[in-house]
Amino acid sequence: MTLQIVWFKRDLRLTDHPALSLAAARGPVLGLAVFEPSLWAQPDASGRHAAFYRDCLRELMASARAINLPILALTAEMPDALEQLRVRLGDFCLNSHQETGNWASFMRDRAVGAWCRAQGVRWIETPQDGVVRVLTSRDDWSRIHDSRMSGALLDPPAVTPLPESVRRVVSPLMSVQIDQAIEPWQALGQTDCCPGRQPGGRSQGLALLDSFFKGRGASYRFHMSSPGTAEQSCSRLSPHLAWGSLSVREVLHAVWRTRSRWQTEHGHPAQRSMLASLKSFESRLHWRCHFMQKLESEPEIELRCLHPATRGLRNEGAFTVEEAARFDAWREGRTGFPFVDACMRYLAHTGWINFRMRAMLTSFASQHLWLHWKRTGEHLARLYTDYEPGIHWPQVQMQSGTTGINTIRIYNPEKQRQDQDPDGAFVSRWVPDYGGVAYPAPIVDHLAAARAARDRLWSLRGDQASKAAAQQIFQKHGSRNPAREGAPRSRRRASQSTQQGFDF
Repeated sequence: MTLQIVWFKRDLRLTDHPALSLAAARGPVLGLAVFEPSLWAQPDASGRHAAFYRDCLRELMASARAINLPILALTAEMPDALEQLRVRLGDFCLNSHQETGNWASFMRDRAVGAWCRAQGVRWIETPQDGVVRVLTSRDDWSRIHDSRMSGALLDPPAVTPLPESVRRVVSPLMSVQIDQAIEPWQALGQTDCCPGRQPGGRSQGLALLDSFFKGRGASYRFHMSSPGTAEQSCSRLSPHLAWGSLSVREVLHAVWRTRSRWQTEHGHPAQRSMLASLKSFESRLHWRCHFMQKLESEPEIELRCLHPATRGLRNEGAFTVEEAARFDAWREGRTGFPFVDACMRYLAHTGWINFRMRAMLTSFASQHLWLHWKRTGEHLARLYTDYEPGIHWPQVQMQSGTTGINTIRIYNPEKQRQDQDPDGAFVSRWVPDYGGVAYPAPIVDHLAAARAARDRLWSLRGDQASKAAAQQIFQKHGSRNPAREGAPRSRRRASQSTQQGFDF
């Protein structure tokens, strides 16, 4: 039988792994994880990403040994890695999931596809979530998504041992210790100080899943908005979903099982709050794939403003001296707005913050400081351990007012402080210099800056060409299912489709 190589990308697990299961049914399997220097050098990549990936890969490789699945870790550009294997092993079939990644991974996949065609290598890409490759109509998306999510979970497959001829070639490469094999990820992770980072690995994800459904999740719906309470009450599964140590389908199935159990807990004091939280959490799992579908359907969302009228609205080139000063103040948490600064310092320390605060940080940078979302979005991407390009870039554009189909939302940083940190505990912890002589004055008049941004953005929406472009964007990317996606029920609301968060 033909050797099956399973390329592990952002799918670092054995359970509910469709590409692995299908490959195991076709022949002997060799796992492959590749540290690609050009991808890890991108401006949206960081050491905390690599450290989390390393944790997941270390556990994956150890678990794979239990099912006799060797995983080879290489350092190379992917086409070069495949060419090395072809020369040493001969014919093989390449298997992977359909990745919705950043622009660099999109171009890398094109290069891999070109190499496979030139060498006559079959590359089978398998869906692993509700994102649809080559979606012909957004009207069909919910049906396809729900069908996939309702499918049975896949156990780790039985793996056919490698032929002796392959083992002889692979064994010397596999003889290195796991820590040596994943050293490039280890070294990159050491360049990024994130002392509060969540540890990676499937066992960590499963423990979080268990504690969320056994108690932490009861306050999820009511505590998700404040950074002071969200840290404990949110599931904290987002990095495990982003890097694939858990599948979104297995998490969704766990929601359904937990809900069935809680529906029988009549009289339990937490029943009502837990069921409400499960409903909200399930909605956000759905929205997760909805937003990833946007980048899948239009990868250029990472590169340019979605609505053409907003292109050139902000400086798209190198920052001016004044813009660079505003950017530095924002990223270092010294804007003079204590709640904004507290959130940025907290994020830098932990690699995570709840969705509402992510929206505020992006909105503040784009609207109050009038900085282009690409540069600020790259910085936030580096800080988020759970960076998921398909969620991140559409959300960055939404909060920057460049989609043309969403309500322009500008967060008042002082009101957010009053609403989300009324006792000042969060600010006191993360901005201890607030109130001291060294703490800076506000970098802008936030009311005047918000008013100017709002006027600029709304002025672009009045003419017929802008409305026609917005309608085209909505047809390609807008929500459809009123019950599940918050789709607008009239043409009047088509430009104001409901905004949802991702407080995993």
